[in-house]
Parts: sequence; C-alpha cells; structure tokens
Amino acid sequence: MNYLEFREYMVENIGEHLPPQYSDCEITVMPIPKLNGYRESIVISQGTPMEPIPNLYVDDLFDIYKKSGSAESAIEYAVDLFVYGKSAAENMGADALTTIKKDHIILMLMNTGSNKKMLRDVPHREILDLSIIYRYMLPLPDGSCNLLTISNAMLDMLELTEEEMFDLALENTQRLLPLEIRDLGSNILVLTNEKGMLGAAVMMYEGTLDTLTDLYDSDFYLIPSSIHEMIAVPVNEDVRESYLKDLISDANRNVLMPTDVLSDTLYYYRCSDGRIVAAEEAQVRS
Repeated sequence: MNYLEFREYMVENIGEHLPPQYSDCEITVMPIPKLNGYRESIVISQGTPMEPIPNLYVDDLFDIYKKSGSAESAIEYAVDLFVYGKSAAENMGADALTTIKKDHIILMLMNTGSNKKMLRDVPHREILDLSIIYRYMLPLPDGSCNLLTISNAMLDMLELTEEEMFDLALENTQRLLPLEIRDLGSNILVLTNEKGMLGAAVMMYEGTLDTLTDLYDSDFYLIPSSIHEMIAVPVNEDVRESYLKDLISDANRNVLMPTDVLSDTLYYYRCSDGRIVAAEEAQVRS
C-alpha cells in the first residue's frame, strides 16, 4: 500500500480493534499544525466536549507498516497508544492534584453558549460570547500531550481563586505556547501559537492586540476560525463585513469538527478604546 491507501485502510479498520468502550467513536483524519507545517493524525473521538484525544500520526504508523510489512502491527501500535493516552488522562482525578505542576496549567477559549452544562462545573470567566477555562498539560510518550480540564473541585484543592488561576494560566500559556503570527498576504494574519494548539487564546496575551495595532495602524476584524487560531484583517473599504460573516458561518458548518468551532461572531477591535466588540456593535460599514 502507498501512503494514501494505508491511511484509508487505517481509518476503515482500526475501529474493529478498539476496546468495547470506544466502539461508538468517530474515526477521521485531520491535519495537526506543527512548526514546519502539518502532520496528519488519525482522530478517534466520542464527540464529547473537551475529551482528551491522543494524536496518532499517520506518517509514524506508515513507517511501522513499511518496516514490519504488516498493517496489523501499525493498528496494534495505534490502539495501544490511543488507549494509553485516554486512560492516562481519565485516571488523572483529584487524587493526582498533589503532583500537578502549577506551571503546566494553561488557559483556552471556548464558546459559552455551546458549553453551558460543562461550564457549571469548571472555573471560568466570560468575554463576549466566549469563556476562558483552564487545563493541565499532561505529556504523552509520543511527545504530544493530553489536556485535563480543571474543575471547581480541583481549583479548591489547589487553593487558588479563579482570579489567581487566570493570572497563573495566562503567564504559563504565554510561556509554553508563545504567540506566532503567520502572514497569508494581502494584510491577512493568522494568530496562533507555536504548537498550533488552542491558539485562539493568543488574543488574551499581553501585547498581541498592540502588535496588530502597530502593524495595521487601524481598527481590525478578528475572525474566530477555530479554537486553535484567530485571523486578523484590517478594516478598510475593500473588506466587506457581510462576506467575513459568511466565511465564518460556512467554515463552522461545513469545514470544522464541532469540537473545534469557537464562535459564529465576527469580532472588531477598536483602537480608540482598546476594546474587542462584536462587529455589529462597532457600527462600521457592512
């Protein structure tokens, strides 16, 4: 099999080898952003909010197949790695908090309306139609990580207030996941972090919005392309607000996995008062 045939084979057959508790999982392939581009990963998901999903990189599995001559060996390795990653995260309950390193707690952005039930049980703060929650980065053997969501009970055990958690997580996130700005040309900038993971949170970093203001010397739109990145576009007569809103809606419904959708709202940054608002509230030309 070549790479494409192998990838298709894995997606079609790995489900038969999963433990019974994962028999209802959806199996897809998605690109994972990396420093030097993207790697394709087999994603095995139950579709629940914030579930830990180990990365099963197709190129690594293909190498195992080529060396062993057996697709079954690649499937066996992938299943073992998946089960290990899932169990490691799921077994990290409150008893493990005594070993949690506070300098590995980060923050992320998620949609408030789509996650109301979950937000009842976790410390968070709201900004516009989004909520900031906190997660613990758990390293995995393949060099990636699982993410454990910090609950209200965990916050109490860590003896932190939500405000203290926010300050801690913001500092950690800026250090562990530094801002990366990618220029797509035509004044379109992708805002994410160096790992391309939960990168929409970079809009909360100190200095991010000031940097964009200096680059554009004008107000600008922020497009919530996913939980992993924002896209910045300057406000000018060549940019139609209605067109940007249509792009967001189309991507959220036809391109992204539901767990990656951040918002349907087009945001607008006003240089005059340094605030982010929904575009319709900014009273700009559509």
